Amino acid sequence: MNPEKYNPKDILKGYARNSVSGERNLGGGRITVFPSKEHWDKSWRDGQTTLLTFDGPSREEVNARVTQKVLEMGRKYGIEFWLADDTYEMHSSLTFIYPGHDITDKERTDLYKKIEADPETKAVLERMSGPIKLDFKYLLINGNNITLNAVEIPESIVSFRRSMGRILAKYNLPVIHTLENFLHITIARIKKLPTENYEERMKQFRKELRALRHEISKNPIQLETTGKIFMGTNPLEIP
Repeated sequence: MNPEKYNPKDILKGYARNSVSGERNLGGGRITVFPSKEHWDKSWRDGQTTLLTFDGPSREEVNARVTQKVLEMGRKYGIEFWLADDTYEMHSSLTFIYPGHDITDKERTDLYKKIEADPETKAVLERMSGPIKLDFKYLLINGNNITLNAVEIPESIVSFRRSMGRILAKYNLPVIHTLENFLHITIARIKKLPTENYEERMKQFRKELRALRHEISKNPIQLETTGKIFMGTNPLEIP
């Protein structure tokens, strides 16, 4: 990862691009849905990730102010979701790697174990221990996901991502999903879209989602992490 690339101004620009693209694709029916967990991308299930988890009060606030409202919109307009704290524990990814499809499962597992056992990795994880307070204020459609996004990324997270990038370079691994200028929580992944009156239903859904976005932007959601960094595969899936 190139430290010079990080620019806080790019955060809002990136979110705006994703929001416009996400709404356009959803309105035109050009998104991939996930009718079952087997349809989730293999890299998401088998990649190695580092991520933040959130304390109980934070998760309750997101559920009340965002998740349940999105769920109710879905019921109204015939959209079904995989939801945070239902299908997977609510979290925010810091780094993500996937070596590709050209190695065996055992080779991939052995590689992940080496990275986790690396003294540099352990030192970087230790430096990131301790609760962090974060403000999330931008709700958007990002591909086939609905995400809640932080606008300001603390220096501790920026430094962590850069350090992990240097460690992974020793193993000839690019951080393919660094989220360099992004920090978000995936509130929902779209499972099913309406089969009738699609255009009108999507129009109303997008309208209500924008209204919720404005509501959150005016009153950002301050969350606190548990102080522990998860590192592993299949991030926090709830059976």
